[in-house]
Amino acid sequence: MTTVGGGRQGAAAPERASAAGHGRRPGPALDRTQRPVGRRLHHLPTLAVMAVLCVGLIAVSLDHWRKGSLVLGTAPLLAAVLRLVLPSREVAFLTVRGKGFDVVLLAGLGAVLIALAEVVPVYYHVI
Repeated sequence: MTTVGGGRQGAAAPERASAAGHGRRPGPALDRTQRPVGRRLHHLPTLAVMAVLCVGLIAVSLDHWRKGSLVLGTAPLLAAVLRLVLPSREVAFLTVRGKGFDVVLLAGLGAVLIALAEVVPVYYHVI
């Protein structure tokens, strides 16, 4: 097949694709070290929730189970607040479904964990 200009249709397509830059936007290319700061910090909300979880697990492992359970309950509440306040692209791994579903589920989980930590009675054994 020939085109109006006399060349083959298949031969002209690669020349146009290379001239167009393969669909890239014009401007300087950024490598991984030159990314904007915001792109590198989008995991901070997830890391903050994980840090709270680690503190709670350490407290539980050191026999402070009630305080540890309260801290474990605050982690999903923190995740719910971060999911509600920050845009979806900034919360990275805290996004599972829609914003409303995520916030209700995380807040409910946090409330249940805190309520269970408060309701369980403390028994002291005297040896």
